[in-house]
Amino acid sequence: MPEYLVEVRGRNFLVDVEGNLATRGFLTHRVVEAPDPEAAELAAVRKVRETERLRALVRNPPEDPPTMEVTRMGELDPGAPRQDLETGFIWYDESPRRWWQFWKREA
Repeated sequence: MPEYLVEVRGRNFLVDVEGNLATRGFLTHRVVEAPDPEAAELAAVRKVRETERLRALVRNPPEDPPTMEVTRMGELDPGAPRQDLETGFIWYDESPRRWWQFWKREA
């Protein structure tokens, strides 16, 4: 069965950042075995969703759920040597300052 390297983007994740709740997004990669690309997408998102570390961080209320989508995917060569291709979570702020706000100091 083919293996796929899948990039998953998460959005609208309400997480605790140093004692404050903040909305963050993330990027991560997962390697999955699947019969076709559609099944690989579902398997990768399921694999991310089942990550205990992520589940422990999320504080979204039911009426404002986070979302995940596959942004890139490629089939891996069956004979190629494998390194650890799965990454942790690369978090980013979903409400960055606007260009005119950079001169303002943080309180």
